Amino acid sequence: MATALLGYGDRDNIEYSCGGSLISPSFVLTAAHCARLAALPVRWALLGATNRTSEKPKVNDTHQLIEIAAVIVHPEYVASLKYHDIALLRLSRPAVVNQDDVRPACLHTDVDEDVTGSEAVATGWGATDFGGEGSETLIKVNLTVRDLAHCKANLELNPKQLPRGLIGSQLCAGGGSHGRDTCQGDSGGPLQIRADPRHTTTCIYRIVGVVSFGPPCGLGKPAIYTRVSAYVQWIESIVWPTREDGCFKATSLRGDGISVPYSGPGTVARGMCRIYHIDFCPNYSPHIQQAKPDLTRDTSCHHFKPSPARDMRKRHTTVTMQYGSSTYNIQLTCAGALVSPNAVLTAGRCSSLGCLPLTKVVVGFPSDCTGEWIMDVESVHVHPNYKAGQGYDDLAVVILRQSIDLRDFLPLCLNTPALGLVAPGTQALASGWNIQRSWEDAHFDLPLTNLTISKPGDCADALLRHDVIRAALPRGLLPSQLCAGGLCSNDSYSGDPGVPLTVRDYTLVTPFDEQHHVDRVLGVASSLSYCTARTQSGNSLPDLFTNVLNFLPWIESVVWPNQA
Repeated sequence: MATALLGYGDRDNIEYSCGGSLISPSFVLTAAHCARLAALPVRWALLGATNRTSEKPKVNDTHQLIEIAAVIVHPEYVASLKYHDIALLRLSRPAVVNQDDVRPACLHTDVDEDVTGSEAVATGWGATDFGGEGSETLIKVNLTVRDLAHCKANLELNPKQLPRGLIGSQLCAGGGSHGRDTCQGDSGGPLQIRADPRHTTTCIYRIVGVVSFGPPCGLGKPAIYTRVSAYVQWIESIVWPTREDGCFKATSLRGDGISVPYSGPGTVARGMCRIYHIDFCPNYSPHIQQAKPDLTRDTSCHHFKPSPARDMRKRHTTVTMQYGSSTYNIQLTCAGALVSPNAVLTAGRCSSLGCLPLTKVVVGFPSDCTGEWIMDVESVHVHPNYKAGQGYDDLAVVILRQSIDLRDFLPLCLNTPALGLVAPGTQALASGWNIQRSWEDAHFDLPLTNLTISKPGDCADALLRHDVIRAALPRGLLPSQLCAGGLCSNDSYSGDPGVPLTVRDYTLVTPFDEQHHVDRVLGVASSLSYCTARTQSGNSLPDLFTNVLNFLPWIESVVWPNQA
């Protein structure tokens, strides 16, 4: 249980009001307006309790009453306004966390995810009716998250307190015919959704909102919550400050040291959420397949149906990269193209993930045991001219410790001068596993997106208008780059770095009278993939690929060193 009850005053005369959420052993998340109760600053956090009298020790009590060492209110919060109503409380000592009574909650980190319509749970010790006393026991209520327009239409908003009206850093929830809502005394408490609804074994919730304000309770009207995802970067900077190497060093419940890489806002919070899942949910196991001991097929995956041994079935030869070696920090991201039995071509950025090394390559469908191998990485070779943050020479070759059996998978072919230049207007295919990734889990789809090769001039005009991309391409668009797409115009596809851009060359007929299409790799998706960027007309930007044709000598020297 992550919900905290906040106390004000001396130890012998604590007045409880407001709630909060334990988000790490040392920090509680609450509302900024809960920093003080009249003239009294918030001073205590009661954890592991289900009633207000739990501060009085009883047999087998698991409550923890911890003094607050510091109150960090969001720097933009103004008491007379209703914006940025969020604060962090640093505890004087870390809470003792366990599976049963006191465990942290996860944070909702995706500011672009629309949670409207989600069923959420609010917990607290607030009153059960308007004007009543606070509840003696911890109460939870199921609420529906609604869009801000619903709150605007159903609430009388004070323009002096909300001069900009309701804004994107706020959430609307509750109301409706059932009349359920939060009430006075619930301020600062969490509005939560299940951290991973696909897992029935998850025991962790994700905080999407912090109770901020609302009308008198019991009237069937919604209330306003501070949207947590809008403040993740600020929260991370205080709760999990990163080290110079871009890593946060965490410790599991078992005392294991864990490196969580920081690769942008939300990544450390998601990394900690994964740790919480593994530590506190005894039946939880993330959907990441472990490496097979050899290349023998797992016949149980075929449900004991007869299958010809080593038949050459149609295989999708885009691969997925696996980083890290611990169950706590393994992440699947980036893509690549199998170009020889023991070599994968990918983007330069994919050579590592922050402080996590590239450890394995997943060939085939990453979360389906029918036709999937997980191969150890022997070495990673980044193009010598590649510079992180720039879009040039954005290639890497990954050498596998073992070779893929060609009776299971066929590598993709490389584009060569003999096959001709890539002409604008060419129809190509961007094929990659759409990794719906989080640190708690990873899920995969198989989108095959048809893209048209763009004219270099048109591509340059579109891309170089974008400040971030222009900074990453100081020499403009070069012949060593291709433009197509963009990938992000397809809602089901994220345009991960390393995704191969291919065209179909010919078809092989196997001894089993099956057809296998042989594709040629034209390019590899660059690290410059900005799915949120748009042209002036509102369309997705074209996506940038490294042109394989311009790097053949280097690729051959790494993949086939004795033949180049």
